Amino acid sequence: MKKLIITLLLLFLTLSSVVVAKDKKADTNETKESKKNTAKIHITGANKELKENINAMLPSRKPNCDASTEVVDNFKQSAERYLSRATKGLGYYNSTFQTTARKSANCWVFDININAGAITHVRKVDVQLVGEGKQDKAFQDILAKPMYQIGDQLKQDKYTDYKTSLVNVASSKGYFDAKFTERKITVDPRSNTADIVLHMETGKRYRYGKINIQQNILDPKYVQRFVQIKEGKPYDGSELSEQQIYLQTTDYYSDVIINSEKDKLSNHTIPINIELTPRKRTEYEFKLGYGTDTGVRTSAKMERHWTGRKGHRLQHEFKLSERASSMESRFIVPKQHPKTENLFYNIKLSRERTDDILSKGVEIGAQYTKKNKGGFQQTGFIKYLKEFTEIEGEDEFDTNYLLFGVRAERTKRDDPLYPTKGQRLSLDIQAAHDNLLSTQNVLKVELNSKFLNPVGSGKLITQLNVGTVISPDFDLLPESLRYFAGGRDSVRGYGYQSLGERNSAGKNIGGKNLLTASLEYDHPLSDSWSAAAFVDAGNAFHEWNSDTSIKVGSGVGVRWKSPVGPVSVDLAWPKDNVSDPHLHLSIDPEL
Repeated sequence: MKKLIITLLLLFLTLSSVVVAKDKKADTNETKESKKNTAKIHITGANKELKENINAMLPSRKPNCDASTEVVDNFKQSAERYLSRATKGLGYYNSTFQTTARKSANCWVFDININAGAITHVRKVDVQLVGEGKQDKAFQDILAKPMYQIGDQLKQDKYTDYKTSLVNVASSKGYFDAKFTERKITVDPRSNTADIVLHMETGKRYRYGKINIQQNILDPKYVQRFVQIKEGKPYDGSELSEQQIYLQTTDYYSDVIINSEKDKLSNHTIPINIELTPRKRTEYEFKLGYGTDTGVRTSAKMERHWTGRKGHRLQHEFKLSERASSMESRFIVPKQHPKTENLFYNIKLSRERTDDILSKGVEIGAQYTKKNKGGFQQTGFIKYLKEFTEIEGEDEFDTNYLLFGVRAERTKRDDPLYPTKGQRLSLDIQAAHDNLLSTQNVLKVELNSKFLNPVGSGKLITQLNVGTVISPDFDLLPESLRYFAGGRDSVRGYGYQSLGERNSAGKNIGGKNLLTASLEYDHPLSDSWSAAAFVDAGNAFHEWNSDTSIKVGSGVGVRWKSPVGPVSVDLAWPKDNVSDPHLHLSIDPEL
C-alpha cells in the first residue's frame, strides 16, 4: 500500500509538471499571438535617431487588429502628445506630423508622417554652483565636462542626465540641503536656438553624527575595530557602501544593513544606524574529490566563527587521501585591523607517502599575518617541526627543527573561479639553528610565480618555481624540507614527486634545489569548454651546473567550467620516454 501511494504521488507530481509546462508554453504562445494581433505603426519622414526616439516614446499598448474606431481615435490622440515630446526631446521644436489610421489585411495600421523641421542648437549655457560644495572634487569633476558645447544639437536627455548627476553627487556627498535655484531651457523657435540655465545652491556638507551599532555577539569595543567611518567626518555614501562590504567579509555576520537616518538631521549631522545579523556560529564543510597526484581524497572542516566576545576563531580540518593525510587545528586571534591583520596558532599532524619516501610529522607553530595596501600578505612565523622520515630500503630517522621564517604572497585575478588575467607571487624564507632545538643549521628559500594573460581569444599561462635549501647534511633533512618535482603542478610528463636525486639503490631522495617552468595556452571551444597545449621543464637536484638533468614534458588537455568549479584533464608525455604518458586530473582554480 505504501509503495502504491508513493507511486501515485510521483505520477501526480510528474503530471503536474507537464501541465504547468504546457500552461507556460500556452501563455508564451498567447503572448506571441497577442503581439501578432496588434496594430502596426509605419513612420516616414524621420531619420533613424528620431524614429527610434518616437518608437520608444509611443504608448506600448497598441490597439488590437479588431479594435473599435473609438479605441483607434483615442490611441491617435494619445500618440500625438507623445510625438511632440519625442521630437522636442531631440531639438525639433518646429516639427509637424500627421497621423492616419487605416485597415490593411484585416488589421489597423497607423501611418505617421513627420516633417521634422530645423534642428534647435544651443546658443548659451549658464551652469553655476554656489555654496560649500563648489570646491568639492566630485562636483568639480562634473563641471569639468560641459553639458553642451555652443552650437550642439539640443538633446534634452543631456540636460536631464547632467541635472541628475548633480543631484546624485549632492546626495552621495552629504549636501542634503542642496537645491536648484534656477533651472530652465529657453527655446526661440524662430532662430532655432536655446539658452540653458542651471544654478544650484549646495548648502553645507553634513557630517556623520552618532553611529549606532546593533549586534549582540561581540564586545562593542572589538566591533569598533571594523568601523571605518567616524563621528564628525564628512558624510560619503560610497564610504558607507565600502563599510557595508567590509563588515560582510568579517565572517561574523550574515547580513549588514546601514541606514542614514535622514529624518533625524540636526546641526548638519546625520546619525548612522548599523544593524548586524550574526551568521551561524558553527559551520561544517565536507568534500570528496579525486586528483591524480593525491588519488581519492576527502576532507572535513569545522569552523567556529567566534569563540567569545573578542571574536577569536577556531578551525579544525581533517584531510585524507591515498598519498597525503593531515589533521590540523588553528586558533585565530584578530588584531587591531582584523580584516588584514591576524595572529594564528596551529598544531598539525601529517603523513605523506611518495613512491620512495614515507614521512610522518608533528608541527606546532604561530604566525602573524598582515596585508599591505599593495595586496601583499606578509607573514612572520615560528614553528617546531618533529618529522619521521623513511626512505624505502633504509632505516627510519627522526629530526627536530625550530624554524623561523617570513613569507610574502599576493594573488590578483579578474575572477575567483575562472580568471582570464591574473598573477600569483610568493616568496618564502625559513631558517633553523642547531643551538635552538634543531638537528642542524638550515636555510630554505623558495620563489613561486604564475601569470595568466589574454592572448587572442584564449589565454597564456606561464609558471616559474625556484628554490634552494642549504644545510651541512642533506641526509638529515626531513621530507618536508627537501625538493621534489613532477606531477600536476610541476612537470606534467612525470608522476607526482617522481623527480629528484637518486641514492645508490635508485630511490628518489629529493634534491637541494628546485627549478621548474611551464608554458601553456588555453583556447576556448565554447562557453564551458577549452583546449590546452603545454610544455613543462624542470627537476629537483643537488648542484647548479651543466650536468643538471632538466626533464621536459609536453601534452594537451581540456578544461571544463563545471557547476562545482574548474575541472582540468591533461595528458602529458615525458621527452625521454614518449611511450609512458601520464594522465593528470584536477578540480581547482588556476590561481
